[in-house]
Amino acid sequence: MQLIGFKSNIVKFFIFDLISQLGSGISFIGLNWYVLQQTGSAESVGVMIILDVLSRFTIGPIAGIITDEFNRKYTLIGIGIFRAVSLLAILNFLTNPEFNITYAYLLSFLGGAGQICYTTTSKAFMQEIVPQNEIMKWQSFLEMSLQSGLLLSGALTGLFYFWGMKFIFLIEATSFLVSIPVLLLITHRNVLLSGFNKNIVQSYVKGYMYLKANSIIFIFAVILILPYVATVTSNTVMPFYALKQLQSDAGTYGMMAVAYGVGGMIAGLTVNYIYPRYPYLQFTHVLLVLSILSLTGLFFNRNVYITYALFCLFGLANCSIKIILQYFLMKNVANEFMGRVLSNITLISTLLQIMAVYFSGVMIDLFPHISCCATLFFIMSVSYVLYLFFLPKFKSVFTAKSYI
Repeated sequence: MQLIGFKSNIVKFFIFDLISQLGSGISFIGLNWYVLQQTGSAESVGVMIILDVLSRFTIGPIAGIITDEFNRKYTLIGIGIFRAVSLLAILNFLTNPEFNITYAYLLSFLGGAGQICYTTTSKAFMQEIVPQNEIMKWQSFLEMSLQSGLLLSGALTGLFYFWGMKFIFLIEATSFLVSIPVLLLITHRNVLLSGFNKNIVQSYVKGYMYLKANSIIFIFAVILILPYVATVTSNTVMPFYALKQLQSDAGTYGMMAVAYGVGGMIAGLTVNYIYPRYPYLQFTHVLLVLSILSLTGLFFNRNVYITYALFCLFGLANCSIKIILQYFLMKNVANEFMGRVLSNITLISTLLQIMAVYFSGVMIDLFPHISCCATLFFIMSVSYVLYLFFLPKFKSVFTAKSYI
């Protein structure tokens, strides 16, 4: 179905998404470095990230139901207000001269809850305003928008960090509030017709049964979320990598995030070009290999500039895989089930993130002489092996059912 005026709406959506992601990216990078400096422990950073993903695990099912039952545009507005208010409420406690890590943990939990609600709702909302035949192009542009925000976040974190964490958190809260008027400019017809279902469990189970009936989607998604698990785990690895392996500072850490963002930007440009010209599954195969090669290089590397190049390659590969997965879901999952399907997949992803992040942090503290990229390499290798194992099935089913 061709949506009237969708280009104007999607541009506004990109601006809204860029502003929101810019603020959250700055605070996320800054908070990780802040906690590492205050505690000197990679495990503390790992616990903080675990609480972030744990909140996504507990809130995810509710977020999926809310996404499918309420007007997604106004749900996004409510999420933005919640994120800003919760951040401002905890701001003074976290930045007291006597550092108390409990407030950092609380902020991570609330931040994770806000992010899972935002991600689930925004993906489903985008599905409403983009025609089916335009999904790959605009999904690529959306990834570029996201990585632009992360790129700017990494570049600005090093500068803003010298002004203090309080300033960084004020920037984040402001970004959530400023993005709301942009969202209000988007005009579209709400496609949800069911109204609120009071039986939350029944509503969630329906989403699970839909995914079970389309099990090949689930298998494909789980394999291709492992690169995202590796990306999340890298947030634990990067501060320690910059501090210990490169003997550097917050500026280098921020530039590593910038390098990943540059890779993501390139991914947004190249996937849309390469996808129509090469076999889809073969392209994904190449991307998995590129990701593993970049991590192999990081394992042995000690040079700052080579680090930036390898993180750029890592970002290019993993963001390209992410675009492909999001395109696949948006094209093949019914709109009325999108929120619940995403939340079910997110549950699996979150469990894997918790295990990977905690294991990575503990291993770094216990064995600092072992490269902190070992966990990332392991995750990507598992993804690659599973992909090869199921590849004959993917070729058979995707061709037969025209999923791709």
